[in-house]
Amino acid sequence: MEDYAKGERELYDEWPTVEHNGYVVKPLSTNDDMLFIQSAYLSPLEDMADYLRFYERVDTTGQKYIVAKNGMEIAAIIMPMDTIRLGFVEKLEALAYKCRVAVERQEEREREKKKLQAIGPLFREGGDTGEGAGE
Repeated sequence: MEDYAKGERELYDEWPTVEHNGYVVKPLSTNDDMLFIQSAYLSPLEDMADYLRFYERVDTTGQKYIVAKNGMEIAAIIMPMDTIRLGFVEKLEALAYKCRVAVERQEEREREKKKLQAIGPLFREGGDTGEGAGE
């Protein structure tokens, strides 16, 4: 294997890992594609994880594969998993939706909390208003 291949494309490692069909998979993306690899394949490379860069290559038969490099040196060659199916994508969409709903609820609670802090204890519902309270 050569350290550089014509047409190789850098992959971006910006996504969290996901468990799918009993495997923990790591998404890697180009500007217009996604590939997934098993995270277990990266275990032997843990000592250089901060320096690894991933590249997509295509062999003469059209098969994609991933090259992990430490600087200019190839540290590993990894075959991507064929995970991208409609069911997998739908599960990710459902997860993203639930996360969005949770964030919106959290933001709403924060707004309510700030609103209560802004109006002060005098006008809080059921609060002790001082003069004449408890009579």
